[in-house]
Amino acid sequence: MKNAPPLVQRNRAVTEQKLIGAVGSILMRDGHAGLGVNAVAREACVDKVLIYRYFGGLTQLVERFGRTADFWPSEDELVGGDLARLQALPPKARYAEFVRSYVRAIRSRPLLREVLVWDAVEKSELTAVLDDIRESTAVNVISALADGVTDRPDDFFAVLAVLGAATHYFTIIARNTPVFAGVDLQSEEGWNRLETAMMRIVELFLSDE
Repeated sequence: MKNAPPLVQRNRAVTEQKLIGAVGSILMRDGHAGLGVNAVAREACVDKVLIYRYFGGLTQLVERFGRTADFWPSEDELVGGDLARLQALPPKARYAEFVRSYVRAIRSRPLLREVLVWDAVEKSELTAVLDDIRESTAVNVISALADGVTDRPDDFFAVLAVLGAATHYFTIIARNTPVFAGVDLQSEEGWNRLETAMMRIVELFLSDE
């Protein structure tokens, strides 16, 4: 495609976006079980051969979808757009800010919320692709934030895992559960309370080195 006419390049870009969008639409509506070459091509209204021509196969297409901003936050978003600034903060502050950014990033993605719902009831080889993207992004950020932190409890990453799981859970149940343990999941005030609580948990486990 390097020497293809501009119109052909534009058409390919449009088709690729249609196919990526089709993956998201199917996941949101039908879950992982609905994904298939024929289903995706039908949703995008294109010939299924283009999935192989442009992406190499369904697995690669799903991976491309998993790296879009609509599905999962980038490492840059999770550090507030400035990793160096976070790394310059004391450990308590840097991880507390990360937790807050994580909560807000997950909440801001309705498509991700629906995928998380389906994740709880079904798994497949394709879901493993999305799991790997989520895991690698989170681990990369957490590891980068650990730079220079010497006094960190051995189980601190497990604490972050618990907070991440709590974020996913609250995001999922907020669709149909207005209030949980007295916290209004339908209001910014309620979510601010949850963010503050999570940040305090982080601070309890870290020193001010």
